[in-house]
Amino acid sequence: MPDALLQIGGKLKKNMGVLAGVFGLALSLTMAASPVEARTTSGSDVADSVAIESSTSVSMQWNCDELTDADRQKALDEGVRMCGLNEPEGVISTRAANTNNCGTAYIYTGQAGGRARVDYSLHSTAGIITGRGLDVWWGPTYGGSKYDFGAFWGTGFSGNQTDIGYAMKGKPFGATMSGWVSIAGWTLTCNVYVNEPTHNL
Repeated sequence: MPDALLQIGGKLKKNMGVLAGVFGLALSLTMAASPVEARTTSGSDVADSVAIESSTSVSMQWNCDELTDADRQKALDEGVRMCGLNEPEGVISTRAANTNNCGTAYIYTGQAGGRARVDYSLHSTAGIITGRGLDVWWGPTYGGSKYDFGAFWGTGFSGNQTDIGYAMKGKPFGATMSGWVSIAGWTLTCNVYVNEPTHNL
């Protein structure tokens, strides 16, 4: 009787090994065929996966009213086209003309799970961003604002305001960002103004 049980146990173990091998192969093929579905999703991944429903970008412009003699000389020495300086021959310009922008400002609005979200970012083409003073507003449904101020060191900056309001899906929503960024090596700042028109989330 023990021998018979051992034989049955051996066959069972062998069959289980075959089944495990088949199951393992099927599982690995499934994971290889759909890696996105197999990936574990964390809370931060969910926040990052918010579909951007609308976005607007505009050029940041030099604030020529702040142009100092030192800025003017720097622009002339470096051949930077700004505030009417270093224009090609024959081009009529004025001191206030922003003929060379400082980069681009972006604002994005969307919603996930019925909550609205505002993301914003800046990219400088004029040098390192050393600081910023930005006002961000949103609405009209569940309106609010945020002031983003402080030092920074890099050519790109981004921020966001998440989980704005509840039951926002289908509601009118838009956002605006205005303010300035300071650029390394310059006294004058770059003006920021970008408006994301109201749309239904």
